[in-house]
Amino acid sequence: MELIQIAKALGADDITSPTIPFVKPSGGVTPYPTDVVGGPAMTLSSDKVSLKKGEKAQIQITINSDGEEVSSFNFKIQFDASVFKVVDADANQSGTQLSYNLAFFEQKQNSVDSTTGLIEFRAESQGSATITSRVIGVIEVEALKDGVSEFKVLKEQSQLLDKNGSDILNSVNSVSLTVTDGNQITTPSPTSFFKPSFRTPDTALFDNNGSLSAILLGLTFIITGYYLYRKRKEYDTQR
Repeated sequence: MELIQIAKALGADDITSPTIPFVKPSGGVTPYPTDVVGGPAMTLSSDKVSLKKGEKAQIQITINSDGEEVSSFNFKIQFDASVFKVVDADANQSGTQLSYNLAFFEQKQNSVDSTTGLIEFRAESQGSATITSRVIGVIEVEALKDGVSEFKVLKEQSQLLDKNGSDILNSVNSVSLTVTDGNQITTPSPTSFFKPSFRTPDTALFDNNGSLSAILLGLTFIITGYYLYRKRKEYDTQR
């Protein structure tokens, strides 16, 4: 390996070693990315899934070569340019670019088409290295209007080339971001009324029909007894 490549490799220890099992970036960043199958992968994750007009979100691009050495990679990402725009990461360059931070692989193409909503990126190295679940770039986007946009890695137009030039890319994913005005009314759920399984005690004499009947029967006995008592007293007086 040439001296320049050795110097680059020394600065890329966190890329090449150690090789650890792939951990999908969906955990801890956003709950809504689509799952990946496994193996060498390019995945997206976002710090937000719901925004208001004018708000910004950051979409991370993660590459995992699954222990395989990689010499170059390229990808295309599609999105709805009427709902989101990509914020330029480098004002010193013409056009719009995403933010890239993997020095071992030199970027050869970094462009965003704000009309068609297509992001194209390509990076190469004179050597090769494994990439272990590394965030290689960030796409900062700004919400333009209400709507939903899927940011999707186009697998058929993306590659992860090993040192022999073979494409080892096995899986990709996508994330969906929603733009709302923030005034939606959420309907409480569930809407059915709760029916308790226990019986609430009666709180008044006439809450229960059985109690009312018993009271009326008792009054009838009292009146009848009083009437018979008066009649007997009148009979004893006449005697």
